[in-house]
Amino acid sequence: MDPMASTLWATVLAGGSGLRLATVTNGVPKQFWGFAHGGTLLEATLDRLAPLVPATRTTIVVDRTHEPYIRELSHVNPACRVLYQPCNRGTAAGILFGILPALSSARDRVVVLTPSDHGVLDTETFRASIKEAVVRVLCGRQPLVLFGAEPSDVDDDYGWITPDRAPMSCRG
Repeated sequence: MDPMASTLWATVLAGGSGLRLATVTNGVPKQFWGFAHGGTLLEATLDRLAPLVPATRTTIVVDRTHEPYIRELSHVNPACRVLYQPCNRGTAAGILFGILPALSSARDRVVVLTPSDHGVLDTETFRASIKEAVVRVLCGRQPLVLFGAEPSDVDDDYGWITPDRAPMSCRG
């Protein structure tokens, strides 16, 4: 039996307001914005996870104001649990809110925590990496695995990584 079959859960964070890209998405949060191929980034995230985690153990965390967007999604398995935060309180609150269903029933749960607004081109490598990470956690080699992605090109539009600038200092 696959060791992931009974232990793997997914929490998909989809509570962001998408203000940074509002001019591109006409005010629709990025994770709910439909692309030319017909799906949203949230639906693509759920599709990537579906072969690894059953919908019954997949939790989507959204802001209460996102309810109309959730209703419009056509590619979301109705067995997924949608948790509505009363309002957006940031990533940490969404994480805690989202992982409680997985952790409340047993200690041996492994939770894949993922944003809903990132694109992944190589889904097979993504899934293989998740499987490898779960095995490492289940074998006790690592209690936590953090994934990063190598960028395909330079994009300095985000502001928190700015080349050729003096380091920021903390002033109290």
